[in-house]
Amino acid sequence: MSIESSLDLKPLSVKYLLANTPMYLYSRFREEMTIQNLCHQFDLTALAEEFNRRVGREPRCIQDVVVAYGIVIGLTFLEANLTNASFGRMDLSKLDWGTALRDIFHQSHIPTITSTVASGGVASVSISRGLG
Repeated sequence: MSIESSLDLKPLSVKYLLANTPMYLYSRFREEMTIQNLCHQFDLTALAEEFNRRVGREPRCIQDVVVAYGIVIGLTFLEANLTNASFGRMDLSKLDWGTALRDIFHQSHIPTITSTVASGGVASVSISRGLG
């Protein structure tokens, strides 16, 4: 299965065409199950390579842009360190709203702390970044 075929391109294309701000695109794409599942179906390296291939095409078709935005927003469902590492392998500036979507991701995530208490004190502490 290809990355493109794993996405439901028709509703994503409509949402892309209706988007008038990066935040609108971000929030509407995050609602889609195919976007939410993208990073669980494909290797992060494959996603970054597909993104760079799509944005490197000239001229680009709407499917190229929708798939590229889908990859960017799909990555936001991962832990922040994995998302940031993936963003580092992608030239987000090649999309009109690529860097804005990265900034929305950074602004919308807040650190969360999870601890497990065992008899006698704290057994473990885990700090991660969750969607706020």
